[in-house]
Amino acid sequence: MFAAVGSRRRSWSCRAFSAKANLVENTLSHSSVSPRSSNLVPSGLRRHRVSFRFKKPSDKSKTAHHPEPTNVELHSLDNLFARFDFLIPDYQRGYAWGETQVTEFWEDVGRIDIANPEHFTGTLILEAVPGKESKTQAAVVDGQQRLTTVVLLAVALCERLDRAGKSGEASEIRSRMLGSLNKPAFRYGPAHDAWPFLKLMLFKDASAVAKASAHRTAYTKNLEGALTLLRERVNELAEDVVGRLIVNVRTKLVFSVIEVDPRQFNIHVAFESINHRGKQLTKLELLKNRLIYVATVMRQPASASVDAWKQKKDALRDDINSTWGDIYSWLGREGKEALDEEEFLRTHTIMYFATDTGAKEWLEALLFRTAFTAAAAMEGTLEEPHVRDYLDSLRLSAVLWSHLRRPRDMPVDQMLWLNRINHVHRPLFDSLLLASYVRLVGGDISLAVDLRKTSSIDSVLIDVLREVERFNVLVFLVTGRRSHTARKDFATVAHWVHSARESYAGDVQTALAYLARYIRSCVHNVDPNNAEGFVDSEFEWTGYLDLDAFQNNISKTLRHGVGFYGHDWTKVVLFEYEEHLRSKDRGAVKVAWDRVSADSIEHIYPQDDTHWQPLTKSLGGGRKKARVNSFRHSLGNLVLLNRTKNSSLQNLPYTGKGDQRAKRPRFEQGSYSETEVAASYSSWTKGAIEKRGKELLQFAEERWDFSFQAAGIKYDTLLTIK
Repeated sequence: MFAAVGSRRRSWSCRAFSAKANLVENTLSHSSVSPRSSNLVPSGLRRHRVSFRFKKPSDKSKTAHHPEPTNVELHSLDNLFARFDFLIPDYQRGYAWGETQVTEFWEDVGRIDIANPEHFTGTLILEAVPGKESKTQAAVVDGQQRLTTVVLLAVALCERLDRAGKSGEASEIRSRMLGSLNKPAFRYGPAHDAWPFLKLMLFKDASAVAKASAHRTAYTKNLEGALTLLRERVNELAEDVVGRLIVNVRTKLVFSVIEVDPRQFNIHVAFESINHRGKQLTKLELLKNRLIYVATVMRQPASASVDAWKQKKDALRDDINSTWGDIYSWLGREGKEALDEEEFLRTHTIMYFATDTGAKEWLEALLFRTAFTAAAAMEGTLEEPHVRDYLDSLRLSAVLWSHLRRPRDMPVDQMLWLNRINHVHRPLFDSLLLASYVRLVGGDISLAVDLRKTSSIDSVLIDVLREVERFNVLVFLVTGRRSHTARKDFATVAHWVHSARESYAGDVQTALAYLARYIRSCVHNVDPNNAEGFVDSEFEWTGYLDLDAFQNNISKTLRHGVGFYGHDWTKVVLFEYEEHLRSKDRGAVKVAWDRVSADSIEHIYPQDDTHWQPLTKSLGGGRKKARVNSFRHSLGNLVLLNRTKNSSLQNLPYTGKGDQRAKRPRFEQGSYSETEVAASYSSWTKGAIEKRGKELLQFAEERWDFSFQAAGIKYDTLLTIK
């Protein structure tokens, strides 16, 4: 029902807000006034002073245990919606709360009048611009998740009132908290992907149906999930409880408000200090505020007039906000989970800056303490063109990253190889793949949006994708190398490809062709006819493939463990073999990759050999337990099912007598791999296991272009023990 988008819920309390309010005050005082000034709050920031209200205890002896009132003003929802029309700016990411956060909010609402007379819902930081209307237009800088949830609850309550015949009360709530389609009290910016969907939810706007369907994202899925959950909870309540709930929501859910006039003060400057120190914002969110911050303090070029420089800085800020709106849109474009923000930012940073130290805080250190600092902006070493180039790169990369992690709208061959790469995904090549696509589209964002237009120029890119998948399979799965193998080398190459440097300085075709050769040489580069030579003499190294290590590992696990059944490579081999058989048959998919697991891989000769005594005895029986184990977990004895295996069926004999159930008839109706086994083997014997195992190894050698024989390894030593 909900999509995971890295959501988080802050825990708010009176004390927590006081600390945040003090930090705001301190931040503003240091950023805008002289240290000697007694006026610590700039004129652009208006803070309203009122006290928390606590019920007086009946037992006066307990009074000392209640906190002293603070001088922070709290606003009820009725008061807030009387004063403001709320806007979620285009640059904000969408609704990120999931089931856990919405449930906790609902439980907090239910505790009003039980634990507290009011519930402190959180802080709203607003960019408020008074207009000709009676209400102030307020862009929500901080607090959108909580405020959005409140609005969704109002929708659920109004629907309940309508069903109870209380349309007048429902209409009054809608007028106050939702507004109308022409004058919404709460809305997203016009370019925000979620606005058509929200219009449909709040106002039943039929004209928004098409756009809402076309803009299904992880964030709209969360909106839908939250409203569904709140509807369910509201509908479970008795009529009298609903009435009390409405009163509590309107008058006892309270927010503190920090209201900023953007014409006099840039809230992002304060936000940079507030949220970069210990708050649970993502690095991508922090980076946006850092860039706005450095744009604000950036040194004015000597050649620019004051007015021209102000216009340029304002335009830069708008570009930053617009870029972040595009990034969030592309990371959340699927109606599933939004792509991980930090994974994207890390990948782009490696490509853009050629850095991947592996240290715990390297990303934060590079972006916030090296690349984008206030000192560099004020000194003039970080200039407006540098930031714009970075924004252009981020925007383009977000589009391409969305394609890379969820391939679509691209040529079939690209989708095929990217899906194969994602099946065995390792972060090592993320930045290199991103850089390759950046070079392919040449900075053309329209080409990045629709990669199908690259089909005429993608032949060398396909070679790169093929070599990346081959590296992942042979180096990580077969050899078992650690995931950080050659991390620094590939980070450097990714930057070179992106910036057209070193051996990658030529045209895109030449650069990517060289890259494919480089990756291939990193797998295996030993000349089979000359142990002292190299297959590609331009790269003087042997590569990371180690088939001896694979043989040793398999031999140990065949004897004492679960052999091929427990090896990471097996799942990929069996799936690719299934796809190979499907392509020969030109049939429909029977087994999708996301359905492949240990539960869909069956031992033909099962672990419970009650019906298999002749085969067990031929292998040596109890006297040869290790040998029996090796045949049971040998590659040839494993088959990919088109369903989850059934414990009552997996131990059946291969063929049965009379009406006895058996595996072979079941295989005839199964996956392409199952039907091939059923058609090729009338009985399942020691010889059948060995024969099929060799066929699968030969298929793997051809599929990933390597040779056990060239390494002096015989198939028999890999498949069973004697």
